[in-house]
Amino acid sequence: PDLDFKVHLLPEGLVGARLDKHMSMTRIKIIDDDFFPTNTYRECFDSGDIEGLVPINLYKEYLWSCVQNPALRKNLMKFLIAQQVSNFCSFAKMLANTFLLDVILSLNPPENLKFGMDQHQLLMCLVLISMLVFAGLHLLNYWKLTHWGVAGFATRKLQVALVRKFLSYNEVSRHAMETGRLMNSLTVNCPAIVEHGLMSVLELSQALGLFMTILLYNVVGPILFHRPCRLMPLLSLTVLPLILAVAFLLRFPLTKRHLTEVYGAQVVVMEQVTEAF
Repeated sequence: PDLDFKVHLLPEGLVGARLDKHMSMTRIKIIDDDFFPTNTYRECFDSGDIEGLVPINLYKEYLWSCVQNPALRKNLMKFLIAQQVSNFCSFAKMLANTFLLDVILSLNPPENLKFGMDQHQLLMCLVLISMLVFAGLHLLNYWKLTHWGVAGFATRKLQVALVRKFLSYNEVSRHAMETGRLMNSLTVNCPAIVEHGLMSVLELSQALGLFMTILLYNVVGPILFHRPCRLMPLLSLTVLPLILAVAFLLRFPLTKRHLTEVYGAQVVVMEQVTEAF
């Protein structure tokens, strides 16, 4: 985005000169001519030939631009770590449920899994650990939403950049710009880009982590609790993602056409509202 700021000269440390009160401040404007999301396809944007651009490539450039921002990258790393900690707790919870059924509530629990305690003591320990894990996850989620904000920070970054770019236009360019399209970009498109572009990647990473924990449980659980290994859960975990991927590919053209129609209708409504007021 364009950077607009002021520089004030202070009288402290001034030697051999006089600081005029009307000439001690200046305005500096650094005009950023970079394209969104990056300059990788600068030639295509300059020539106006954007029909040949592959959407997935632009999407990858947007994700790369988010990673390049130091503050956003720091929050993203914390967010991803918090998600995987939650997945690990889900894995531990599955093991704890199995331990509850096979050891604590069993009439003939295996001695090697009792850790020198009776079943009542094991139950109390399991309840205490579950309460501590629940409190820790609650605190982690609270901290993630209040201090490691990703969606709000990324949305504000886009909106500020868009407004700064619009304010750097001359009068002719401002009048040529459709107000409804600008308002729609600020209020609808910027949040949608972050929600469906950046946050969907975080949701996908958490889902993949949870998938790996379930897969790991189906491998580790039978070994720890001396249960027979069943191939049906492993087969379903392998086939279901493939079915969902095929359904997504088949549905994508229809979804793209529908979203394009929705965007066009939103622009028309915004134009009518701005003209009325």
